[in-house]
Amino acid sequence: SRRAREVSRTQDLERQRRELEERLRILNNENVLDIFREELALVHNRVNTASERLRRLNQSVILESTLLTREQMRTNAGLEYNRARSDYDDYRNANPSDREGIIRRYDEYNRIHRAIIASSQERIRPLVDERDMAKREFDEAKRNYDNLFERRQNLLQEIGDLHQGINELRRELTQAQGKRRHRTRYKKSKRFINSKNRTRTRSGF
Repeated sequence: SRRAREVSRTQDLERQRRELEERLRILNNENVLDIFREELALVHNRVNTASERLRRLNQSVILESTLLTREQMRTNAGLEYNRARSDYDDYRNANPSDREGIIRRYDEYNRIHRAIIASSQERIRPLVDERDMAKREFDEAKRNYDNLFERRQNLLQEIGDLHQGINELRRELTQAQGKRRHRTRYKKSKRFINSKNRTRTRSGF
């Protein structure tokens, strides 16, 4: 019947509301947001520490590499590089249309330059390895922070959805209960009017 359907619908809304409120109560009682906030602060500090260490090591690698490269530019390798670079510049200016010759001379001076850089990097290999390890540690700390931040955002979204769902269910329940009360008053009023009409009919008025 219609009344049975309305009662069933109201009971279903009540059940859904209780479930959402229970989930919200659990989240609030477990202080999940506070725990996330504390963990985020700790991980954020790790990210900052790793970032600063990586920055210092990067600067050290660049500085040491630059100093060693300058040192090597004063050796035979540096003289060979300068000669090849000068040969490239002179040939490019004298033969601008000889693309193949220009590229060959460019590759030659660039090969010498790469060899000088590689030699410098090899001489500071321990520092480079330390810098690379610091980069991996920073990347891992950043991933952990990003994952934790995303989980916290998802939790905030869930809590917001729970509040919205509870409010919507409360509105539906209020409307459903209001309709039931209206129908109950209407039926009582109708029975009262019918009863008065029957009484008048029997009394002749």
